[in-house]
Amino acid sequence: MAKPDTLYLKAVLLIPALNYQTSPIATIPPGRFSDVFNTHLLHPIVTIQTFLPLLTAHLNPVGEKWIPPKVLVFTPSIISSINPPFHAPEATVCSALTAFTEVLTAELRPLSIPVTHMQLGTFDFSSFAPARRQIGAGIESAVTNWPESAQVAYGRNYAAQTESAVSGGRIRGMKGSSLRRLHSSVFDVIDGSIKSDSVRIGLGASVYGFVGRWAPRSLVTWMMGIRKVDELSSWQTSSAETSHAASDNEGSHDFVAVAEGSDAANVWRES
Repeated sequence: MAKPDTLYLKAVLLIPALNYQTSPIATIPPGRFSDVFNTHLLHPIVTIQTFLPLLTAHLNPVGEKWIPPKVLVFTPSIISSINPPFHAPEATVCSALTAFTEVLTAELRPLSIPVTHMQLGTFDFSSFAPARRQIGAGIESAVTNWPESAQVAYGRNYAAQTESAVSGGRIRGMKGSSLRRLHSSVFDVIDGSIKSDSVRIGLGASVYGFVGRWAPRSLVTWMMGIRKVDELSSWQTSSAETSHAASDNEGSHDFVAVAEGSDAANVWRES
C-alpha cells in the first residue's frame, strides 16, 4: 500500500510592513496607534501562531531524512537601532517584533527549528518605485496640519530630521544594496549555509546597529539636526498672557489708572 503524501512545511517567511508614519507623538491620535499595532504587530504574531502547529507536526520522523523547517522574520533595522525622534510607530513595532523573535527562537530551539531574524538596511528599489516627490513640500504640508502648539514645539526639529541623511529608514544620497544580496542571503538561510540567529543585510544595517549600541543618544539626535527649542517658553508665556488678558477683558472693558503712591493704590484694601 502506497504511503499517503504528507504535508511538510519547509519555511515560513514573515515580512511585516516596511513603511510607517513619521510624526510627533503628540499629533498621532490614539486610534492611529491602535491601528498600527493591530496591522503591523498583532497580525504578524497571529500569522506565526497559525503556522506553529504545521512547524511542529513532523519533528524528526523515524526512518526518514528530516530537514528542519526554517522561520525567517524580516524587519527594517535602521530606525529601530537608533530610535530617532518622530518615528515612534516604527521604533515601537520593530522593537516589539525583535523581542518576540528572540522569545520565539528560544522556544523553538529545543525542537531544532531555527529562527532567523533578518534585519534589513536600505535597498535599491529605483527599478520598482516611482520617483519620490519633493521632500520640502511634503514636510510643509504635514506640519501645516498639526495644531499650532505642535508646530511651534516640533516643527523645526521635524523638518531638520526629515531632511537629514537618515529619514524614513533610508540613507539619503547613497544607493542602497542590490536586491540580489537579499535574495542570496534568504536562500543561504533556507539551505543552511547561514546558521546565525540574526542576519543584518542591506546598506546601513550593520553601521546603525553599532551606532545604536554604542553612540550616545544625544550625539545621534544632534547629528540628525535636533536642537533645543528656545522660543517654546516665550510662546507659552505670550500665549498665557494673551489668554489671561482676554479673560480679564471679558469681565470689564474699562481701564482705570491709579497713580503709584496714592491712597487708592491698593484698590482691594478694605476700609
